[in-house]
Amino acid sequence: MIVRASLLLATLVLAGCAVGPDYRPPALPATTAAFVASRADLAAADALPPEWWRLYDDARLDALIGEALAANTDLRAAEANLRGAAAVLQAVRAARLPSTQVQGSATYGRDGLNDALYGAAGLPAPDDWIETGRIGVSYQLDLFGQVRRGIEAARADAGAAVAARDVVRVTVVAQTAAAYADMCALGQSVDVAQRSLDL
Repeated sequence: MIVRASLLLATLVLAGCAVGPDYRPPALPATTAAFVASRADLAAADALPPEWWRLYDDARLDALIGEALAANTDLRAAEANLRGAAAVLQAVRAARLPSTQVQGSATYGRDGLNDALYGAAGLPAPDDWIETGRIGVSYQLDLFGQVRRGIEAARADAGAAVAARDVVRVTVVAQTAAAYADMCALGQSVDVAQRSLDL
């Protein structure tokens, strides 16, 4: 009975030492209004295609957006942050794997044991190769969930880096497309004004 009680107590103590609660995203406030559009097809919940600006079928706009994406330093910084977060995630995941250490050496000379054996027999000890080797394997038991929580945190950081990169990319593309649309509209206005002047 005492053994069962102590096992139950040890299990409860170890369960209480787990690192942090499970993450749950917060609920939206009740006052949040839904987006309402006059036409349902304009407010579809489907994701946009990856290169949505190609829907305009304008080669000049495609070229301008390609140049803007290639030249934007904020986007390059976001890509670098994403690569860093992915590297951290990979390193944290590696903590789940056992680590091994292998060491070996070889020396030429005499060994103390051979000297004693040959000396006991009255013979001179010869020089010889002496090889030594050692293998070590270690594994971290994740009793308290530290490794698991570290992986969850690194995965969330990588997801945040992806979202930050996507925000920069969408912003660059949207601003370039808006500037191009403004330029086209101003060109049309100039054309209309010129026709009016001609009339």
